[in-house]
Amino acid sequence: MANYLAPADVVAQMVADFEDITGITLDPNDMSREEVIKMWTYAGAISSFYSSLVQTEDNIWPASANTQGLQNHLAADQLPAQIQPQASNGVLKFPGTEGVVLPIGSIATRKLDGSQYISTAAATPLSLRNPKTEDAVPA
Repeated sequence: MANYLAPADVVAQMVADFEDITGITLDPNDMSREEVIKMWTYAGAISSFYSSLVQTEDNIWPASANTQGLQNHLAADQLPAQIQPQASNGVLKFPGTEGVVLPIGSIATRKLDGSQYISTAAATPLSLRNPKTEDAVPA
């Protein structure tokens, strides 16, 4: 697939082709020449067409699709546009200190991806004898 072409790139190619065919050298910025004016007009349309082709190619794959393209992929697979938050069946571990209580509703944020988890049960550390003891809390 061709990459996006800016109008100036299209005009440069047109000027080169025009010179190859006619032997006449044109300045792409000489707006007194009818040929150059037409080249810029066509270049805008061609550039827009190439841009649409590139976007269509990007939308073929969900990983590179824009928002509308991604919604089209989801609709084609009969999936909702947004997935509602779901409860986790995992555990939340934290280092313990005697007398400290992790209350219900405490929010923990995962450093890796920013996911947030809310505790559904209160917890206290298991033991002070081993400072590395971790207590598990359903999240």
